Amino acid sequence: MGDTIAIERVDHIGIRVRHLDRALGFYRVLGFELAHRAKGDDVAIVRNTHGVELNLIFNANAGDPEANILMDIRDKFPGYTHMALRVASIPATLAALKANGIEITWSLCATPTAMSSNCAGASRAISRVSLATCPEPAAPGTAI
Repeated sequence: MGDTIAIERVDHIGIRVRHLDRALGFYRVLGFELAHRAKGDDVAIVRNTHGVELNLIFNANAGDPEANILMDIRDKFPGYTHMALRVASIPATLAALKANGIEITWSLCATPTAMSSNCAGASRAISRVSLATCPEPAAPGTAI
């Protein structure tokens, strides 16, 4: 093998959404704010106070708008499946999602410090959000 490329960090994650306003509302609950909306392109950049950046590409126009392509369709294609977000507290995060009317449709506590949840929020296409925490573990097997 030849030389390798030194990746320093993930710069941003691009997420295709159907409705920009709905996506912005969802990601605001997760602490993201609109940083820039491209002119002449269907891209909105959101960023949180820790510098985590998402690019919301708001041109989704195919498939059933109510179907989660990750979980609801039979065919499984290779590619991006989810993002994992580190939070200070899984219980506080789940409470904030619920308080903002974001339905958690499925949840699994995989380890004492990680939980994977499907949220009916911004985009049915990418709706799995994995939460990870170090200081405040959740009980394994916790059902939400």
